[in-house]
Amino acid sequence: MRMMNYLWGAVVIASISIGAQAFPGFSGRDLGMDPQQMINKLSVKLDLTEDQREDIDAILNERSSTMESQRDELKSAHHALKEASAAEPFDEAGLRELAERASELQVEAIVQGAKLRAEVRQVLTPAQREKMGEMHGKMQERRQHMKKKHRARPDRYGKRDKSDDATD
Repeated sequence: MRMMNYLWGAVVIASISIGAQAFPGFSGRDLGMDPQQMINKLSVKLDLTEDQREDIDAILNERSSTMESQRDELKSAHHALKEASAAEPFDEAGLRELAERASELQVEAIVQGAKLRAEVRQVLTPAQREKMGEMHGKMQERRQHMKKKHRARPDRYGKRDKSDDATD
């Protein structure tokens, strides 16, 4: 069950690891798993045929260089934002310009990641797509649980984050 959650994340992480950024500074490589390992895990859990594996591999390879450059550009934009926000004297116009650029890059990366996942889903059978959807739902539940667990921990001042208590 837990492994199925992990495998839905494999496609997401595969897209992130080759450049589709959903979170700044995060890479699937940070998890110690390369896209080929993820394809192998998906292959087992979704019982992919050899043709499906080859198609998914081709999709990832086709997009990898573009997404890699997008990831690098986004990483640079976030680094520039961080530096500009701490700069003396404060330059609001410059910071706004950097924030808008980073935002544009973020939107493009999210859209490209969604396109990648849609292309991968097209390779799957209806039953495999359903199973992947179930895996995704369980992964979302686990993510929500981790968010709640993190919010329950007190911060360095001994207070806990109550901002989402009313909506959870």
